[in-house]
Amino acid sequence: MHKKGAGFYKRAVSVLEDIDVLPQNAKKALMYVLEDYNDMFGVLENIKSEWEATFDAIESLILIHNEELDIVRLNRACQKKAGIEFRDILDKPYYEVFPWMKPLIRECKETCLKNRPGATEITEGKRIYSAKFYPVKRGTENRYIHILDDISGLKETEKRLKEEVEITTALLNISDATTKLGDINMFLEGVLKNMSRIFNTKICLAYIWDEFSGEFTPTAYYGLHPSIVPFFRITNLRESNIPLIKKVFHDGKPRVFSGRDAFPIGFLDIRDIKKVIVLPVMTNKEYMGLIICIFTEDVHLTQRHMAILNGIHNQICVTLEEARLYRESIEKAIELSNRIEIQTLIHEIDRTILSTLSHGDILETVSRMMEHVLNADSISICLVEKDREGFVFVAGTGEYLPRDTVIGFRDTSLTDVYLKGRIQYMANLKNAEGLHPLEARLLGEGFCSILRVPLVVKGEVIGILNTMSKRPSAFSFHDLNILETLADQISVAIENARLFKDLEELFIGTVSALSGAIDAKSPWTAGHSNRVTMCAIKIGEAMEMGEEELKTLRIASLLHDIGKIGVAEGVLEKPARLTEEEIGLIKIHPVKSRDILSPIKQLREILDVVLHHHEHYDGSGYPRGLRGEEIPLMARIISVADTVDAMASDRPYRKGKTMDAIVEELRRCAGTQFDPNVVNAFLKVKNEVSSLYTSRLPG
Repeated sequence: MHKKGAGFYKRAVSVLEDIDVLPQNAKKALMYVLEDYNDMFGVLENIKSEWEATFDAIESLILIHNEELDIVRLNRACQKKAGIEFRDILDKPYYEVFPWMKPLIRECKETCLKNRPGATEITEGKRIYSAKFYPVKRGTENRYIHILDDISGLKETEKRLKEEVEITTALLNISDATTKLGDINMFLEGVLKNMSRIFNTKICLAYIWDEFSGEFTPTAYYGLHPSIVPFFRITNLRESNIPLIKKVFHDGKPRVFSGRDAFPIGFLDIRDIKKVIVLPVMTNKEYMGLIICIFTEDVHLTQRHMAILNGIHNQICVTLEEARLYRESIEKAIELSNRIEIQTLIHEIDRTILSTLSHGDILETVSRMMEHVLNADSISICLVEKDREGFVFVAGTGEYLPRDTVIGFRDTSLTDVYLKGRIQYMANLKNAEGLHPLEARLLGEGFCSILRVPLVVKGEVIGILNTMSKRPSAFSFHDLNILETLADQISVAIENARLFKDLEELFIGTVSALSGAIDAKSPWTAGHSNRVTMCAIKIGEAMEMGEEELKTLRIASLLHDIGKIGVAEGVLEKPARLTEEEIGLIKIHPVKSRDILSPIKQLREILDVVLHHHEHYDGSGYPRGLRGEEIPLMARIISVADTVDAMASDRPYRKGKTMDAIVEELRRCAGTQFDPNVVNAFLKVKNEVSSLYTSRLPG
């Protein structure tokens, strides 16, 4: 035990034994307390000794100072760094003992003021230390701990690792650039950029050998000043200008030259050229290109740098040779590929044309798909409009005229194609004389060659397929064969679309006539189906229905009351209230409508609509008492349109209501008799519907 602890213990026991007034049991308890204290004091002394030993064993430099920056304690490593004894260090400012620590004073004071940890880095000659600061409290005094770790080796390792990472990354980038065989410029730009990173050179240039001129033509650059770039781009290199080029290619390996005199770059206004690296790019003793790296600072190129340079050189040579072979294989495959693609696209166009009967869709689809078949700058389709005495441009890509533009017969040579029914090819508009206004305008827009093929139906030219290019003599006989094939397809498709449109109009006309015949049974219902149809279509448009849905809605609206053909005129025209029996006759007309229409195949999709147009949204309607979404949407729309017409029209027993009254009634019955969404849609178009009843529907 420490002698101070032992002496205190003995004195306390002696005093305790001399006290006679204490009971024996109290003396005994105090003796136990003294023994515990004695043991605890010994433990603390041991801990203190162990801490001091540990503190001195730490390799980091540790010092503790007060608010005046005077050292109050430091470990053995820190004392050895100072080179003087502890007694000569304590109570002195740490920046006097360690002058190289003066840069820490500012950071240290900020740490004192903020009373929180801090960290920074500091150098001593070539050594680098990581310095950390920690504030501590000792009683009423503030203390501050400095811990400094030598990280010089770590920093050097980090530096080397960073350099290795940069070199490896650059090499990987060059390797990745080799995949861009289709773009030699992009490949060389990537190589130059990454060579600059590897060798720390500021300027890199690349040239490709032109066997026809016998010169190296500038291809890519990195690091040139913008003022020099134009000179680089227009200046070729010749062996006669730089004789050393021949020597470099004779050796077939990268060479390093010192200064401008050793390897002159005459056209470049670059001062202080220290070194020049030249890479000859060649294969089988044939020139392929040349790469030049220019150093404006004196650098030391190690053996490793030269090994990397040789590796890059070999990789570039292999890549450019592969690019040459790749281009040759591509060129040989292009013709076959084009023919296959053209046949595939023609088949796709044919399939697309046959899949639609929409006149506009056919022309738009064909004009866009033809972009992939022909090398043209503009493809368009115009139709003959005899009534307007000209051609109407209805579809196209790369257009020079807005759609629906009319060009008169007298203003274009398209008229020759129309009148003669033969193709027209103008190889170069610049050489043509007496151009019509349209063709003169095309020439002004930069178009040179035109190929036009007539669209013929039953021996009559109905339109013209136009292709144009800004290159002279752009179209071949093969292009003509493609256009003639497509023109035949388009002509047949247009004729089919016209026939379908005629049949559709005939069908709608028949349906309209039939619905008109039903309405004509009573002067009070004349025009009812037509008005209901127009009102329903307006509601459908407000609900953003598609074109096909609106067609179906139109037919269903026209035929919704076809079942009334079996209801006597006396019931329909009766001026008084109907009897229960007469109401029953009226209520069966939706069922009769369905039965009448069901044998007609083309009308099957409207059967449920005409059957349920008298159902109510709350289920109180007829014939089946459907409710809500169970009722087809078109039936819900016709229900509102039918009711609007019924309220707006005069009857033998009352006058038609105003629009304000109709709107009030629809709102009142929304959610019970009518679908609220349909009512809201009607309210958006009520002003348009009012025009059907202008004499009676203000507001």
